[in-house]
Amino acid sequence: MEDFISWRDSDKSEILLISAPPGRGKFVLSNFILGHLESIILPKSSLSSKIIYYFCNIKNDEASRHANSILRALIVQLCEHQQRLFRILPSEYERNSSQFSSASFDTLSHLFEKMLYQDTYAQVYCIIDGLDVYQEGMNELIVKLVEIFRPGTEAKAPVLKLLCIIRPERPILELLKTSKHRIFRCNSDDLDIFIESRVKALGERFTSSMRQSVREQLHRQAEQSFLWLEVVIRRIDAIDTSTKRKIEDIIKNSSQDLDNLYHLLIQSLVQRDRSHARILACVIYARRPLTLRALEDAVAFNPKETYTNYEQCEQDKPSLTPNAFYNAFGTLLDVAEDKVYCIHQSIKDYFECCNPIKDSIDLDPRIVLAHVSMTYLSLEDFGYHWEDRDMLLQKFPFFEYAATH
Repeated sequence: MEDFISWRDSDKSEILLISAPPGRGKFVLSNFILGHLESIILPKSSLSSKIIYYFCNIKNDEASRHANSILRALIVQLCEHQQRLFRILPSEYERNSSQFSSASFDTLSHLFEKMLYQDTYAQVYCIIDGLDVYQEGMNELIVKLVEIFRPGTEAKAPVLKLLCIIRPERPILELLKTSKHRIFRCNSDDLDIFIESRVKALGERFTSSMRQSVREQLHRQAEQSFLWLEVVIRRIDAIDTSTKRKIEDIIKNSSQDLDNLYHLLIQSLVQRDRSHARILACVIYARRPLTLRALEDAVAFNPKETYTNYEQCEQDKPSLTPNAFYNAFGTLLDVAEDKVYCIHQSIKDYFECCNPIKDSIDLDPRIVLAHVSMTYLSLEDFGYHWEDRDMLLQKFPFFEYAATH
């Protein structure tokens, strides 16, 4: 806490790095810090201080999961209500916004640095959550951020404050090794509040004594991980016929090691139905989140079958409703606004590291969607011109993804 207050209040540029393993509440912490700064800093300083931020999110399309997206977002925030800074942008960006979207890293980083040093703001606070989540261009971005926000030996204007919240990935820690680094640990009171709120949300089939049993066992085994608690409670919530013994077995057999827990959940899904492996592959390795209807189309393609038209595919097409999908995959996947996501970045990381479904699919899981896309576009249904694009997308939900990726 003292380090954060020192970072917040000092009159020198400074970088503060906060790290924690998966599931420790880093995203919640980032939101809290952002809200705290907005309530403390902005009322005191009027227009002399600026708070900018970016939260790296696996729910974003893959095309936007790179360093340039972060820089563009920060530049836009700096320009808000500041015509002087807006005029720094090349005039062609105003005439053609796509040029801003396609600008190079060097161009964007130069614009960002130039705006920071225009003396428009006396202080700039920059919060970036999840620097480890994206891959493309991130090393270059971190090096540039360290260069821009490097601690000053003397007070000068503007004062630049950078706060990064990450998982303890060694390459990133090495790049930020000159920064002040603190490890974030969950507060037991916060874990208690989380357990209580999630237990209250369990379905009606859980009696009061069952809920109390869940509380007591989770308190004993939580070991400071919100993510572990979330996954285990989702497992409990998926029980068809609830009993205290089943609840106890689930908690007891849920490894505290997330990779081991993910392995257990994935193997259970695939053993129940091998087609679940194709669904997991389509969700995990999608270039952007798929809608449920697009996912239905994608998993309809069995690599062992030959399809010439869409009607044949429909014979193997499942019906994926949000409730049914949650009941089957809720320990690993979520449906939000009709799109399917992993519940946490660490699940994607586990798939990238261990490829847990490689023996359950006839193709390499990483190329399943590429194979589906090529097969989909080769169907005879697309051999003639569709004048109504909306009708095309309505009838063939996976077409847009297949044609784009």
